[in-house]
Amino acid sequence: YFRQRKIITKIVSKYANSSHPIILLVVVFFTLFIFIVTTIFGIDYFNFISKGVEGDFDTVSYQNLHAIWYILDLICTLWRPLASFLLVAWFIDKNKKSSYMLIFFVGILNVLFQSDRRIFSLLVGGFCFFYLTTQIKNRSIRNILNLILVFCIVLTISIGFLGSFDEGAWMVARTFQRYFSGPTLTAMALKANDVIGMQFLDFLKLLLNNFQLFTGTMGRFVMTDHYLSIFGMSRGLWTPMTAGSIRYFGIFFPVIIIIIVRYIVQCDYNVKKTDDELYKMIYSYIGVSVSCYMIMYSIELIVYFILSTALIYRILMFFESRKITCNSF
Repeated sequence: YFRQRKIITKIVSKYANSSHPIILLVVVFFTLFIFIVTTIFGIDYFNFISKGVEGDFDTVSYQNLHAIWYILDLICTLWRPLASFLLVAWFIDKNKKSSYMLIFFVGILNVLFQSDRRIFSLLVGGFCFFYLTTQIKNRSIRNILNLILVFCIVLTISIGFLGSFDEGAWMVARTFQRYFSGPTLTAMALKANDVIGMQFLDFLKLLLNNFQLFTGTMGRFVMTDHYLSIFGMSRGLWTPMTAGSIRYFGIFFPVIIIIIVRYIVQCDYNVKKTDDELYKMIYSYIGVSVSCYMIMYSIELIVYFILSTALIYRILMFFESRKITCNSF
């Protein structure tokens, strides 16, 4: 920030708190698409949080729909943050105390109605609460909102564990690993790396397996199980970011990590460059999501998020920042 402080420009200052015609059009299209597809095929994509206690969300049967399911999954992943942040930005622009309750309501809805991708629900809901605290000057109310956010986090994690018991011990272990067992998983992954060596093609296969359009139309690559022959078990195990970077990129693994960290910093810098509340939320969401992925997920999922969700959001903001409107088409 110090080095670039003198050249910071407001990339969308003229359009701050505008109607965001392109993003609004995309959100409306996504909303109609989700409603039509879920109605025609009878897909229960969003469910009340309590359903997690009964077991994991049923996605296996829906995946038999192939391309339809994966396209719906992609659209819903893009739709939830955009729709929520667009509403919050609109309420903030109204600058009325009655809008604070509406923002709170948007945050609560994101936490209570989840899909199998629970982390997205929590991240989006958390951002709604965070931006609400930036608008409220009363310190006591801000503290109450922070406590509510902590409660939502604990509730989501707790229900995630409760739902895992019905799936068996392997699912409980997998759920626990996501939150607490990074060092153990890293040690196991490094042991596997010593045995199998560098596997760059595995990274490409895993990356393509994460793209819903590719998976839905072309199918998934079958991956070699590197853990079973070494540890005698493998179900539920995953490879953390650093160990995966070493496995897929060898001695160049620090470069990959530096690029990802630099990407997060750039997202934070972009927040400083804009006065638009919607763009601030989107850039912050991208940066925090990648940060969470560095702890909880694998390297191919981080790269996938940057090349898919984050890239699409950046394209939308780029078009609007260049003053392209619906009439331009």
